[in-house]
Amino acid sequence: MGWEPKKREQQEDSLLRAVSLNYLVFSEDDEILDEGMKKFDEVMKNPDSLSADLKGSVYGLAARQGKYDELLFMYERATNVEDKVKLLASLFKFKDEKLLNRALEFSLSDKVRIQDLRIVFSIVGSNPYF
Repeated sequence: MGWEPKKREQQEDSLLRAVSLNYLVFSEDDEILDEGMKKFDEVMKNPDSLSADLKGSVYGLAARQGKYDELLFMYERATNVEDKVKLLASLFKFKDEKLLNRALEFSLSDKVRIQDLRIVFSIVGSNPYF
């Protein structure tokens, strides 16, 4: 299936790619983690370098690798609401309790829209490290 969408790809394939990558990130597949961090470095430089369907997976991978400052920087810089939501969700996928607490404090600041707090609460409830 790979990281890149194919020409004239079915929507189901695009969704399956994201689900598959999320599973492989969760299972800490070394090859996926390495390639995912390369993708994260690329998207840090150019937010349009990655398919929107994969951004959530890559942001979540970066969170599992402890990239709090980078994700927060991207969140504050993002202008696209969909990107902001994915980045906000990724801030609650850390394994480190200190980073999770920093993310929670940030989410309660005026930099996060009140309507986006539903994302915070749903992700917090599913993170076993919180």
